Amino acid sequence: MVLLMALLAAGLSGHSAAKTGPGDPETAGSGVSQTAHAAPPAPAEATYPVLFRESGLPSGAAWEVGVSSDGSTYWEYANSTAPTATESLSNGSYRFNASSPVAGYSAGWTNAAFDVSGSATSVNVTFVPAAPLTFSETGLPSEHGWTVSVESGEHWENATILQTSVVVDVPLGPYAYSVTATGFNASPSTGNGTLTAAVGVPIGFSPALQPPGFITGVITVGNAHLYINGLAYLVQLGGGFLVPVQPGVYSIIVDAAGYIPYYNTTFVASNETLILSITLHTVATAPGPVCAPGPSIGTEAWAAIGALAAVSVVLGTAMIYYRRKSR
Repeated sequence: MVLLMALLAAGLSGHSAAKTGPGDPETAGSGVSQTAHAAPPAPAEATYPVLFRESGLPSGAAWEVGVSSDGSTYWEYANSTAPTATESLSNGSYRFNASSPVAGYSAGWTNAAFDVSGSATSVNVTFVPAAPLTFSETGLPSEHGWTVSVESGEHWENATILQTSVVVDVPLGPYAYSVTATGFNASPSTGNGTLTAAVGVPIGFSPALQPPGFITGVITVGNAHLYINGLAYLVQLGGGFLVPVQPGVYSIIVDAAGYIPYYNTTFVASNETLILSITLHTVATAPGPVCAPGPSIGTEAWAAIGALAAVSVVLGTAMIYYRRKSR
């Protein structure tokens, strides 16, 4: 009996110590905690050091380099007061620009490119003496974008702005520029010079006119007059005319002595030629019915009419009085 009880106790103890798995029905919903093992993390993408070497700035001057991968709008920046700055980048194609708060210098390599191909690489950043070229515009609507491009040797800058002015640091020496804005003409649109100090360039914009259209045709009467939007235009001896116009709506009137005027309103598009064949019709000359004047009434007749009217009033009043009295 003692031996049987010992064997039962050992069996129960062994059962409670048995390991159970996540799918074991004995543990499902029992509150027994289970440990899930996550998949091992993916290995990090390899990166390689990119060394930017600065030259041209005074010793200890601060400078900054910005780096972005091709097709990305995200830029990563590194600052330095030493001749070098380092970034760790993965394989790929990159573009960069550089700047310095020190006045009188420009890197001039905006959006220059380099590649990282499985090893460390270095990129030269050269600063050169420069001066500000300030472009100021008039004539554009508020916040209408415009673009300034400046080239100076191997150095160039390209800026699109919404403000009325922009300052571009340009290396000293010969330079050329161009200015554009959608829907407007710039004056001047291009220019050049030799930069030795700060220079201001005023730019005036005016709306760009679309290519014109034309209103042409023939009028059947050679001595007719042609008016387009109230302005008179020449009609040739044979009745032909050709008028260049800007795209828009136009009112056309043609008249001639003895003819019914012609009226028309039409729209002319850019590069469109509107051809009109205008026939004027003569005004009817047959006389209409004539009414003969009646006899005139003189002063004496008017006096007689007045007297009769007065007698009528007196008689009418007497009759009304007599009727009331008889009642």
